[in-house]
Amino acid sequence: MKNIVELAEWGKESYDRSVIEPIEQMCGHRLCQRYEELYVDMDNRDGRDCGTLGEVFASPEEDFYFAWVEWMNQYKGFESLDEAKNWVEEMAAREPKEEKKCL
Repeated sequence: MKNIVELAEWGKESYDRSVIEPIEQMCGHRLCQRYEELYVDMDNRDGRDCGTLGEVFASPEEDFYFAWVEWMNQYKGFESLDEAKNWVEEMAAREPKEEKKCL
């Protein structure tokens, strides 16, 4: 199986405020509703790996970024978008390679 991160791409999504508020409480910063998502397109999943690998949220001032990696359910704060995105990609690439079926 290919490293699923090689098949992933970055896109933009958004959450309702009700979803963002608990994340804001966790990180101690106000965050934008729109976020960057590292995901695997349906065409590349081949019935194995499910969609989202991680997300990066930005503060409105863009001086704080809060990153999340799906398989680890781990969060981390960063001062730059590039650092946050690189961390998500690096951690997503460490996911064990056993095949998963999408439900």
